[in-house]
Amino acid sequence: MAENRGSRGRGNSGPDGNRGRRGRTSGAAAAGAGPASSSDSKAAQSARSAERTLPDDPAARADAAEIDSSRRRVRMSDPVVRAEVRRRKRRNNRIAGAAALVALVAVVLYLAVYFLPVLAVRSIEVTGVPDDQRQAVVDQAAVSNGTPLLQVDSRQIAQRVSTIPTVSEVRVVREYPSTLRIEVVEREPAAVVSIDGADHIFDREGVDFDQSGNVPDGLLRAKLEGV
Repeated sequence: MAENRGSRGRGNSGPDGNRGRRGRTSGAAAAGAGPASSSDSKAAQSARSAERTLPDDPAARADAAEIDSSRRRVRMSDPVVRAEVRRRKRRNNRIAGAAALVALVAVVLYLAVYFLPVLAVRSIEVTGVPDDQRQAVVDQAAVSNGTPLLQVDSRQIAQRVSTIPTVSEVRVVREYPSTLRIEVVEREPAAVVSIDGADHIFDREGVDFDQSGNVPDGLLRAKLEGV
């Protein structure tokens, strides 16, 4: 009889054990479903966030803009934020004012230098030619004393000076505050040719640049034939 009761006791424990196993199984299933549900929820939230960020509906975009405006108003209601905004505005205004003042001063200085005889031509230096020919270069340059240096057209001066037959190259340099320098490279005699009884001096490029008759000693004398 005792054995039969023991057997029934073990038998009675079966349904409880089954229920326990079913409970553990259900818990494990719920635990397994938890991460998937969480990931699905995050994906849905991301999708909703993207929709809020880039709404296709004009009404939704208007609502989003209104929400952003409300947030800015709420943020600007903070005294600390307002003080920071005012500080940045004052700093930007100071920077803009300083830049405008510098630009104005630069323009005024440029106009003063360009139009007023503050930095004007008071002397003209000529290099590369004998002393007795410097005045001829100055005369050909045709630059008046008192002309502001910024108004001096160095290209035109070089063109005028280069019309002198003995001049090969010309370079005009402004030297502030008041000097204009003209650098001349003269032609080098290469040969002298007698034409119609007069001596003509040619340079290496075949330019006949001197008919004064002052032939340098030792200069090659050539003869033209068939002319």
